[in-house]
Amino acid sequence: MMKIKPVILFLFLIASTGILCAQHGTCGAKGDSVTWTLRNDTLTFSGIGKMEDYGIFTTPWGEAYGSITTVVIHPGVTNIGEGICRNCFKLTSVTCYAETPPALEGEVFEGTSKDIVLYVPANAVSAYKANENWKNSFANILAIQEK
Repeated sequence: MMKIKPVILFLFLIASTGILCAQHGTCGAKGDSVTWTLRNDTLTFSGIGKMEDYGIFTTPWGEAYGSITTVVIHPGVTNIGEGICRNCFKLTSVTCYAETPPALEGEVFEGTSKDIVLYVPANAVSAYKANENWKNSFANILAIQEK
């Protein structure tokens, strides 16, 4: 019977949990400090300021479009760059922790389903529903507590 070396088993277990699968980088517009992290199927944006705008398949995480199911946007991000989720066909939910809806630049969610659920702070649901760009991008805007 073949014995599996503990080191190989350990590396396999770490890789399968996504610990070694994370990618990250910067995506802030000139002078702004917005970063992105892609771990497994979740794309997360953090930092302060505006995001860069991107064309079709030009984002740093572009090769992962087909696998992203969840997007998380932390407070401090004031503008969501054009094309950040373009053609993310498997996207099922977006969670935005900002109480004031960030500006959406152009076609942020082009090529995704309008049935994606947007989760926002409970006290901000009405602000997101009243914002034309967010309202037109998401049919379902719910409080994070309903997640």
